[in-house]
Amino acid sequence: MNLNSVVPVSEGAKRVGCSPAIIRSLIRSGKLPATRVGHQWFIEESSLERVSLRDSFSGRTLSQRLAWSLLANLEGRALSLALHRQEQARLGQYRVQSHEQLCHRLRGRASRISLSATSSSITRLRSDPRWVIGGSDAVARYLNIDGFEGTSTFYVRKSLEEDFLDASLAVPDEFAPNLYVALVDDAYWPFDSEIDHYVWGSVAYLDCREQRLEGSKMALLWPPLTDNLDVLKVSAEQSDVREEGVGN
Repeated sequence: MNLNSVVPVSEGAKRVGCSPAIIRSLIRSGKLPATRVGHQWFIEESSLERVSLRDSFSGRTLSQRLAWSLLANLEGRALSLALHRQEQARLGQYRVQSHEQLCHRLRGRASRISLSATSSSITRLRSDPRWVIGGSDAVARYLNIDGFEGTSTFYVRKSLEEDFLDASLAVPDEFAPNLYVALVDDAYWPFDSEIDHYVWGSVAYLDCREQRLEGSKMALLWPPLTDNLDVLKVSAEQSDVREEGVGN
């Protein structure tokens, strides 16, 4: 064992963004290789990097209240969701967690329903101002990615759930859905009806990541670059220049 390439359980947990107890559980189950020296376990850094990509130890997701507070903070937006001091401290801790861990925790931002609907119904839904467009549609719009397709996603206030279902003419479908509705409690609804016809860039990124979609330049949306489309456009153009330089 090379002592220069191993870390103890406490340090491994800190790097991954979970508790030491979860790391020990992974070691006992054989999912995380480790070597015991005396009473202490040591983990190869390379093994820790591979295991950090798993969702099995990501811990609890955040409540909608904390999830939207954290997303708004990342986006540089202000929400009228008052947090007490302990909650503010927790959000500060979450911000420095690993990317995988943070993305997992932010799954709690909405409750998702899987549906199937006709293409004409989905087209009508996109023009309805009562809900906000997410997922691949938002990513394609922000980053001007042609042909980037995935399951259509709409963010809907909980109080409008029945209205959405009536308008969509959709049926439940857990096996091959082409439509997701992400329900957000009215008290935590983060979007401005006057300017947010599409979700924030970070939310669109999370939607597609959870659908295991990958697209050119999609990583530009995370870390969040706010909703400033000029910033996104400039970043995308810079990325094109870098890619052309590599190609040459």
